[in-house]
Amino acid sequence: ELCDEGMVQTEKLGSNVWFWSFPSQTTNIKQMKLSDLKKALEINTNKLKQLQTEKEKLLEGREETEERSKNLSLFKELVAEKTKYEEELKQYADNDPDLIKAMSDDIKVAVDSTNRWTDNIFSLRTWALKKFGVQEEDFNKQFGLSEDFDYIE
Repeated sequence: ELCDEGMVQTEKLGSNVWFWSFPSQTTNIKQMKLSDLKKALEINTNKLKQLQTEKEKLLEGREETEERSKNLSLFKELVAEKTKYEEELKQYADNDPDLIKAMSDDIKVAVDSTNRWTDNIFSLRTWALKKFGVQEEDFNKQFGLSEDFDYIE
């Protein structure tokens, strides 16, 4: 436990474990920690002063005046109006040309994929007809294909 706290040093030499502690070592560790804490305090104090100066600069133009309160109320009204228009714009999102084009492109990809799988099914049906002599009607019935099964145009 003393080793974990850094109060006692340890070293394994061969099969022996040696423990030792120098009185000045504890003092040096505490002085180094104190020095680090003083540096951190100085850095944080400087940062606090800088932030207070910055706050004062920012508050210079924010005194409560009639013009400022009027501008703030106008700003709040404009934000509310903007929110209202954004909500209204969401209603028309279904008619967005970019969205329609993206959906159209997705449909083309889906049609191409469907036609590719339809071609695979036709190839399999042709192979089954040649290899096993299966009738087309039996193949369609076995795999649940309707009579009007064909490519999508």
